[in-house]
Amino acid sequence: MSLHAISLKNCGLAMLLVLICYLPGYVPACFAGPAEAYRQALALAAQGQDRAAAASLTVLVEAMPEQQVWGERMQAAHVLIAMRAERQSLLPARSEPNPHLLLASAYAADHTLLPEAGTWPAAALATLMPGAGHAWQGRWRDAGTAALMVWPMLILTLWAARRRMGPVTVFFCTDYALGLVGHRIFIYLAGRAGQC
Repeated sequence: MSLHAISLKNCGLAMLLVLICYLPGYVPACFAGPAEAYRQALALAAQGQDRAAAASLTVLVEAMPEQQVWGERMQAAHVLIAMRAERQSLLPARSEPNPHLLLASAYAADHTLLPEAGTWPAAALATLMPGAGHAWQGRWRDAGTAALMVWPMLILTLWAARRRMGPVTVFFCTDYALGLVGHRIFIYLAGRAGQC
């Protein structure tokens, strides 16, 4: 055998090995088993291709009617992906119960959407009193956090203004918010306060 024949034989073996290894990755969903087809459809949905995933699941449900478990699972995934694609918040009414949709229906029942509220009353209240805008929207935990963060600073600032201590609020600014210029202003004001 010549050297040329050996290299062609090795090249042919390598090509055959590559085909054997990579060919299963190109099998379409209709030729794959139900588990692999389901995973491929969910991978499409995870990539943001909701409509393609829903269409794939519809075809798969029609192609596999005899496999009841996978059919129910694929129908549930189709319903949820279609809801996400159409930005719906309510599950559509179904004639037959699907055990795979029980968790989704329980979640939808427990987490109803809040009615749309105007933002101008909350903004006006937040301008007048810290935390009041959050309280107006029913977000009491956020209202408490806002009040805890803002009220002490306001009290200290008003106390310093009453005693004519100067711009004490500079102490609450960070270097990240003001940058190098703000840091230099802080040093300048601190130096002036020491000279008085």
